[in-house]
Amino acid sequence: MREYAVVILLVMAVLGSGCVEAGGREVKTYKVGILQMTEVLDITVAGFKDGMRDLGYVEGESIVYIYRNANSDVKKLRGHAREIVGEGVDLIFSLTTPATMAAVEASRDAGVPIVFTPVMEPVRSGLVNSLESPGGRITGVSPMVLASKQLEILLEVKPGIRTLGLISSFDHAVVIEQLREAAEKNNIILLEYKVRKVEDVPKAAEVIGSRVDAIYVPPDNIVTKDMDSVIAVAKREKIPLMVPLEGGVRRGALLTYSADYYELGVTASRMADKILRGTSPGDIPVEFPLRPRLIINLGTAKEIGLDISPELLYRAAEVVGEVG
Repeated sequence: MREYAVVILLVMAVLGSGCVEAGGREVKTYKVGILQMTEVLDITVAGFKDGMRDLGYVEGESIVYIYRNANSDVKKLRGHAREIVGEGVDLIFSLTTPATMAAVEASRDAGVPIVFTPVMEPVRSGLVNSLESPGGRITGVSPMVLASKQLEILLEVKPGIRTLGLISSFDHAVVIEQLREAAEKNNIILLEYKVRKVEDVPKAAEVIGSRVDAIYVPPDNIVTKDMDSVIAVAKREKIPLMVPLEGGVRRGALLTYSADYYELGVTASRMADKILRGTSPGDIPVEFPLRPRLIINLGTAKEIGLDISPELLYRAAEVVGEVG
């Protein structure tokens, strides 16, 4: 009877520390926290989890996800981050700059490694020392696509743009500085409207919509939250609208030339795998999109009276809203 009890205790000890394969070899079960800022990034979470699965991590067996979503409420992030750290996670996958900052603060004493995306400016925000050598316990993927290239494509869609509207919640981001420089080189007047909260977005769209030849929205959590109001104004004024996410194009914006947000998650999963296998996050360079995706809404183009060239349609990764 005593021997039987000892066997039971040994089995319980093994099961408590991980899974056991058929051959008797123990497989560690990793806990990975996912701290999400907004449901807009569900596609990125899906990319991360699919990437981990393809790398051999089986959810519920060799990996368990501790998931928290702040639903665009920045105030909730700190509490969510503390809850994730309290679960004893081996790594945190954080989505957006605010979520990453909350994760860094909550995990400071525990020293939990962090992989981020889509953080636009990881160096300027103080999250990493440099893109090549992040240092510390954090690395990740930036969605940065050159604003100059985005403007170039916008000018292909509508040559002769003289006034461009910009709606954002920040002033000095790299992407906005790039856009200012590109607009100046093309003799385009940039009309900027800064919003502080989601409720400001409809007014911004109304004020700018009737005064510009096109509207540009950078990666911005606040504006993206009410992109529908910007889309409605752009359609009414019959002007092209370039947005940061393909979801906006599917809802009626004209186009996006941006990172593939699913692939951002996949790339982050490869970084997470390296870290879980022992590589220091600080030794893994920050990565960027290799192939930005051009997505065009052909139905919207017809609605606002624009002809999209066959050459541009050929270059598009996807054309949505096609009309007969």
